[in-house]
Amino acid sequence: MIVKSVVLGLIVGLGLCAVNPLVAQEPKPDSLAAIDAEFDQGLRRLETIRLQRIGELAASKTGAEAEALHETYFRLAITGNLYDQAEKTAENVIQSPGGSARVAMLAHLVNIIAEANRGEFPESLHDLETAIKASKEHKAAALPSVLKLTLVDAYLQRLVQGGQFEIARQALRLVQEHADDPAVKDLAAQWQGQVDLVGKPAPPIAGKDVDGKPVNLADAKGQVTLVIFWATWNITNAQEVAAFKAAFKAHEDEGLRVIGVNLDAHRDGGKPIVDVLPDVRRFLIEHNVRWPNLIDAPDRGDLAGAYGVRDIPANVLIGRDGTVIQFNLTRGNLDKVLTEALAKK
Repeated sequence: MIVKSVVLGLIVGLGLCAVNPLVAQEPKPDSLAAIDAEFDQGLRRLETIRLQRIGELAASKTGAEAEALHETYFRLAITGNLYDQAEKTAENVIQSPGGSARVAMLAHLVNIIAEANRGEFPESLHDLETAIKASKEHKAAALPSVLKLTLVDAYLQRLVQGGQFEIARQALRLVQEHADDPAVKDLAAQWQGQVDLVGKPAPPIAGKDVDGKPVNLADAKGQVTLVIFWATWNITNAQEVAAFKAAFKAHEDEGLRVIGVNLDAHRDGGKPIVDVLPDVRRFLIEHNVRWPNLIDAPDRGDLAGAYGVRDIPANVLIGRDGTVIQFNLTRGNLDKVLTEALAKK
């Protein structure tokens, strides 16, 4: 709470939450999720202001000082997921000759993800290929492993969320053919496993839920099924429950089925299901989750592995014919994708 108070104080100090009678009369957040959302929005405004000011400072400098500031700028844009806000500066750096190869590479990659955000997927793939070639020609453009992993992950997330699976496959081929970093190759292989599931029969899911009732994905033939992989200790899962519940309520009568797969037993090298069961049940009761939930474990078929789940939150959408349609749906595209899937008879 102290950290939140400090940050909110900074927001007020920067004039982002000017106190006036109109603002004072606005209703206060009525849930923890609403409070967290308000805090996150304020924090993002602060990050955007910092990025803008660093960009302005970099533009006023020359030589090595400008290069160092631009590198800091693009690193902040990447870690803060502020690609759209950094796109104009990235374009300016790309068009300005004489800069360092590393900063130019960062600008190209930020620009590629901003293009994907706008839905310019073919253009982003073309620019990715260009950037990879430039990286091969200029060893000085090489980036730290953690930055490359973040950028690859961010780009593929946008392709998948946009349903651009063929472009995702082409991007993965480029990465796997040209990456010289084993960690990047490993990440690409994990993504490949998920992308390859799309259009193929979903791996079987069968067992008993936390109440001992049988659950079998095969029984859902003719329905659209959303499989949600989650864990009690993941805060994002708790935040997304409301979105999934709203989608389930809105589409249940149209043939939507939801199956939860809990991964608590995978934590810390593996735990007995009997040890995690109380926490799982408590979570489901607290959040009033109505769909069936199984507890996955490495010795119980490893459903997470079968579906290529790398981390959570994760989900997979399965069509009426039993084939995988989409994965990693977000609150931004959940309703749209569900509506399209349910419209197919």
